[in-house]
Formats: sequence, C-alpha cells, structure tokens
Amino acid sequence: MNDPKVGKIVVSIDKPKEEEVRGPPQVLSMESYPVPGQEIDLDTPAEYWYLTFDQKISRPTKKKNIYVTNILTGETIAKYDASKENQVIFDSEKTKRVKYRPPPLTAGTMFVINIDEGFGEVSFNDECGRSATEESDPGAIIFQTAKPKVPVVDCGDNEITFYIPRKFVNDISPKKLHLHDPSCVARPLNDTFMMVRFGYDECETRILNPKKGLTRFLNTLRDDPQPIGKGQPVSRHKRQFEMKIICDIKGMDTADVFYNPDTTVQTTKHAGQGNFRTYLTLFDENLQEVKAGLSPSVFLNDTLTFAARPVNSGMEVEIDSCKASPLDRTCTKYDSKYEFITNGCPADDTVEYGYSVSSEKRFTISAFSFLHYASNDQVMVKCKMFACKQGKSNSACAKLKASRNNCGRRGRRSAQKIEVDADDVQFEAFVPLRFRH
Repeated sequence: MNDPKVGKIVVSIDKPKEEEVRGPPQVLSMESYPVPGQEIDLDTPAEYWYLTFDQKISRPTKKKNIYVTNILTGETIAKYDASKENQVIFDSEKTKRVKYRPPPLTAGTMFVINIDEGFGEVSFNDECGRSATEESDPGAIIFQTAKPKVPVVDCGDNEITFYIPRKFVNDISPKKLHLHDPSCVARPLNDTFMMVRFGYDECETRILNPKKGLTRFLNTLRDDPQPIGKGQPVSRHKRQFEMKIICDIKGMDTADVFYNPDTTVQTTKHAGQGNFRTYLTLFDENLQEVKAGLSPSVFLNDTLTFAARPVNSGMEVEIDSCKASPLDRTCTKYDSKYEFITNGCPADDTVEYGYSVSSEKRFTISAFSFLHYASNDQVMVKCKMFACKQGKSNSACAKLKASRNNCGRRGRRSAQKIEVDADDVQFEAFVPLRFRH
C-alpha cells in the first residue's frame, strides 16, 4: 500500500482464521446426574436430574426424548421430550446443562437413561459463512438404586433397640407406634429411621423358652386402629402396621439372671371336678356349632352368632351381660374390658337377638378386636347368664325378658340391674376367639 504521507509502501497480509474444531455435541456422563455406576439412595432423592454436554446446545425444534428404562423388565418408566419446556429445562437459549424431574423408582434395581440423537443442537457458520446446525450424538447412562432399607433389631447387653425405616411404616408418626405397653412409644432417629429402645424386662416384653439353652424375648410394635367410638377399647378396623421384635439369646449374661426362689414351702396339688349349669356356643358362617375347646378364627366385622344354653334342657335361660377382654393382657393400665350386653340390653349397635326358644338364647355381633393387647390378639367372650325354672313369673329370666323388651325405650345403656330370685342360678360361660390376618 502506498502511503504518500510518509513516502513508504506498507504491505499488510491477512492471516487466515484458525479453523475451529467442530463435532456433534457429546453427553459428559461423569458430569451428569445420575453418574454411571452410581447407587442412588431413594430416601434422599434429588430435586432434579441433569445432563451435561461438552458444548452449549439449544432446544431441539423436533421431538427428541430422554428415556428411563428398567433394565431387568425392559419397561420404560419415564419419557421426557426436550422440545417441550415443561418436560426438560434449558436454563438459557444456549446451555451446557439441561434438567428434568426424576421419575419414581424401585429400590434395588438397575436402570438405563437413553438420550435420543439430536437431543441438543449447535448452530454455527461454516467456512463459507453459511448457517449450519450440528445435532448431538445419542447417549446412555446406566445406574442402580440402593437396596431398600430394612428394619434392624440390635440385641444389646442390657436392652433391645429396634430401628425402623420410615418408609417401611408408610411414614406413620413415631409417637403413634408403641409396644405391648402403650406408654413405650417409638421416637424419630433421623430423616430416614425411627427407633424404639427398651430393656429385656420392660414394656411387657414376653420371655419364652423355645428350646433348651435359648431364651426368646418378644415384643410387638404396632399402631392403634380407630376405635368404634370415643373412649372405647375395641375397634373394627385393621391396623396399618404391626411387627414382632424378637431377640433370641443363647445362655444368659450375668447381668440378666432369672431364678425361682426357694420359698421353703412344699407345694401341694388339689384337683376337683364340676359341671357348668350353662354354656356358650359359637356358630360358624354355615350356622354349624364350633366344637368345644377350639378357638375359631374370624375376620374383623364377621357376623358372630352365639347361643346360650342351660345344661338342663328343662330350664330356661336368659343372658344378663356379656363382656370381652384380651386373652393376652398387657398388665398395664391400658387393659380393659368391653361390655356389649348390659342387664339383657345391647350396649353395642351391632348386637341383635335372633330366633330363640326358652332353652336357648341366640344373639349376633360384628367381630371386633382390642386396641391394646400383648403378643396375642385373641379375644375372650364371657357371658353371665341365668338358668331358671320355666314358667316362674318372678324369676330373673322373666325379669330379663321384660327388660329386654323395653331396651329401646329406656336407652340401651340405662338398663336396670336385675334382682335375683332364690331359685335362680347365675353362671358364666366363655368362648375364646382368634383373628385371621
């Protein structure tokens, strides 16, 4: 170039631009989440999963997906379309990282994340200055979820500690879970676990000897179902959670010794025999008598049919009252009885008297269980009855019959006490029930 001001010729040479190395955008797996081979803890889920690319990409204009697939079953459990803003988040028009919400996963399972080819796009000008687009290559990330956390029993030197994952109990509040003694409740440990700790001789723990040289300590952690009424000790609803806690101890530590003291008094045995004047019978769903000595299995809300009978068929019988109690009591202040017939009148809304003759009185009731019991949920039904001479107008049976006819008028719970005649015989009979689960 000629420069007249300085009288010089200046020559300039334009250097060619350095050619940019380009290629399809690649997923950087080790900078994404989940990371390949990583074990994900489902108890501490991430709010977002993300993919990281080696170049800034823009949102595709066509449908391009992320797939999350269960490797074992081959089932695609989630799909995210990158062309839709509500499914995949691009923080800016061009970004190296995109986010999406994690899907619900199964614990202890392997998954693969597959990314469609063209999921991300890179726009640039080619060497001729023309606009061009490069699409991302397909990608895949394999990861697995951690095995589910399970309850753990720690049989220590002096106490038992039970750790329970919160998800294992459907996130029931710890204070709603208790042992045989309802005052022994669980407490939170952290965001993942709750715990309950008790001594071997505390919280009404049962001590068993299943075999020689082995001592078993048994308790139960459970919630309380909804009672049939405010303050009532029984329910017709199932519990949400119940789990046995067992510690089997070989031998006994010196700090935990049980012994039978020598009272120095010689124990003697005396036996006798007798017969009940009345008895209580339970019928199955086909109205067949359940054999004596058996504990029939029933479901909650089953209709139970009972019959009261005198041994002497020449006498008539009437039911004065019926109560139920847990067969395996907690031996705490929470033990209680439930009276469902009082002075001949139903005290439970499901009690109905059925077809009866003078020598047999039948009634039905919907099966229930107790809120509080120890390790066994069996229920003992006990009824107090009168056996009377037939046709006697001033007998307890005649008074109960008249009282029962007036139950609805006086109110079921206001029935009056029955006076007993000298010729009347008052007895109790019982039937044990156990529940199916």
